Amino acid sequence: MQQLPDPVLEAIPREFHPPEYNPPQTDVQEWIRSIELLCDKYGIPDVQRPQCATAFVKDGLRTELGDVLTRARETSRPVHWDAFKNIMVEFDRE
Repeated sequence: MQQLPDPVLEAIPREFHPPEYNPPQTDVQEWIRSIELLCDKYGIPDVQRPQCATAFVKDGLRTELGDVLTRARETSRPVHWDAFKNIMVEFDRE
């Protein structure tokens, strides 16, 4: 699937209305499902879903996750959606 241009990818989250991931108040599995549904609706490719999902993570955690994704892209290793979901589930356990 073709990736969306960054300006489009950045605009789409303004249309999303999922809950913000804010542990321990947020059920991570429910949060993941809501992000997946919205990504499906807008046709966001697997490798760009983590970038969209981070827009719905509490501020301090958002920066941390954004840094991980940026480093991965810089080394040509995109973080695919399944890997991101596993990261979020593990993070939530801690």
